[in-house]
Amino acid sequence: MLQNVEKYQQPTLGSQLYNTTTNHPYQSAPLAPTQMNLGQVQNLSQVVAPTPNPMGFMPISSSGGVQRPMQPPSPPQAQPVQPAAAPAAPPPTVQTADTSKVPGHQKPIVSTLTRLFNETSEALGGSRANPAKRREIEDNSKRIGGLFAKLNSGDISKNAADKLLQLCQSLDSGDFGTALQIQVLLTITEWEECQSWLGSLKRMIKTRQSVRLS
Repeated sequence: MLQNVEKYQQPTLGSQLYNTTTNHPYQSAPLAPTQMNLGQVQNLSQVVAPTPNPMGFMPISSSGGVQRPMQPPSPPQAQPVQPAAAPAAPPPTVQTADTSKVPGHQKPIVSTLTRLFNETSEALGGSRANPAKRREIEDNSKRIGGLFAKLNSGDISKNAADKLLQLCQSLDSGDFGTALQIQVLLTITEWEECQSWLGSLKRMIKTRQSVRLS
C-alpha cells in the first residue's frame, strides 16, 4: 500500500481555489468601520453629539458674538398727570368788586353808582324781574363792577375820573339831563378807555330818569 498518497495526487482546480490548509503569507484586512462593535459606535456618537443649549441663552451668532439673554419689555411709564387749571375767577360785580383801594376823592363815584344800580334794579323788577330784565340787571352789575375794579387798581385816567365825578354830582342832585350830557362827552373823548361800562351807565341813567321812586 502506498504511503504519502498526497504526494502523488494531482492538484485539482478546487484544491487550488479553496485550499484552506496552506498558510498564505498575506494577513486579513482590518475590519471596516461598519464592522466595529456597536457599543463603541454608540459611545463615539455620545462624545461627538453636541450638547443642548442652556435654557435662557441664545446660540452663538454667525458674527462670533454671544447674544445676551432676551430681556422682557419694560412696562410703559405712566405720564405725569397735569394738574387741572384753576377755574377762572368770576368777573367782579357791584356787590363783589373790591373797592378798598379806591382813592378817597373817588369814593363818591362808587357810592353814587352803587345807589343808582340798586334803584334801577328795583325799577326793573328786582328779584321778581322777568328773564330779560334779570339779564339786564346782571349785565349792569358786571359792567359797573368792572368800573369799580379799575378805580380800585388805579387803571383809569384823570380825565375820565374827573368827568365821572361831575356825572355823579349831577345824579346826586337829580339832574339826569346833565348826567346824560356828561355821559355823551365821555363817549366822544374817552371811548377807548370807558367803552366797557358806558353803555350800562347810560341805560341806568335813562331808567332812573323814567321812573319815580317813592
